[in-house]
Amino acid sequence: MNNRDTGAFYGMLTPEFYGYTVQGDEPIASEATASIAEALFEGFPGLTLDLSDITESDGEATATMTARGTFAGTLWQVPGDGQAHEFTATVIARLGGERIALHWEGAELIPTLRLLGIMPVMEKAHLRPEHPPKMPEIIIKLAFNGMKLTEKPCAHLGMIELIEPVTDVCADCVTSNTQWPALRMCLTCGYTGCCDTSINKHAKTHAEETGHALFRSIVPGESWA
Repeated sequence: MNNRDTGAFYGMLTPEFYGYTVQGDEPIASEATASIAEALFEGFPGLTLDLSDITESDGEATATMTARGTFAGTLWQVPGDGQAHEFTATVIARLGGERIALHWEGAELIPTLRLLGIMPVMEKAHLRPEHPPKMPEIIIKLAFNGMKLTEKPCAHLGMIELIEPVTDVCADCVTSNTQWPALRMCLTCGYTGCCDTSINKHAKTHAEETGHALFRSIVPGESWA
């Protein structure tokens, strides 16, 4: 990987993640992982990846992966800070035929994204970002699901009536002349309000007042609910 040959890396990986079966129109594991690697090399042109403390047991290899580089490029539409960074995580690999399936553990993803300016620090989370990021869905899922791709079952799916956005503003924020960092749309009635990190939290208020439990992001490039 240190030679930036993401094509060869793609060819090494199984279509499925280790411990997770790709759902619906999600990208297969090899495509998603290679895409993330390409984005990281764009953000960190001199990025190096090192493996240490490698152990093997029952057809599984575990290692500590350390990534080092200077954030001199652009990552998911966010310009770099020009600073050197170092990150570590545990990577687990299992053979799947002639290819390998990967799984990561121990990565502090949300603090890392905040450090790089891709997610806002808490004291600025209520502000609209200067450079709105366009993160892949897999990164969002890992960040907010404890580094796990498998999600908990939901008992509210029967409440879904609408899935496509009907507006691109928080009307309540417009009325009060306040700004929002991101928007959420109610999948039951289509109400669109500002997110939980905003000052007003209109989407949360709507959920509490109506009992409508499911919302989706309508940030461009995002579709998670």
